[in-house]
Amino acid sequence: MKRTFMVKAVWDEDAQVFYAESDIEGLHIEAADLDEFEELIVDAAPELITTNHRTTRQDRGRSVRCSRSRDSHPYETEPGEVR
Repeated sequence: MKRTFMVKAVWDEDAQVFYAESDIEGLHIEAADLDEFEELIVDAAPELITTNHRTTRQDRGRSVRCSRSRDSHPYETEPGEVR
């Protein structure tokens, strides 16, 4: 079963940073630019998904695949696939 997680970069004018709005439990990041934001997501999201959103032993054996779109950063879990 595939599940998609969404991460949205939101600009905070006062703090001058992008911060994450996401349905990934525990993902709290901010960065000065979108390149740094994306790097932080790619580093943090797979581990947080594996730790916080997989409920069975069988699910924990599945890989996390990351992809990017212009408006959002979906993270999908799929059995046996690593990208």
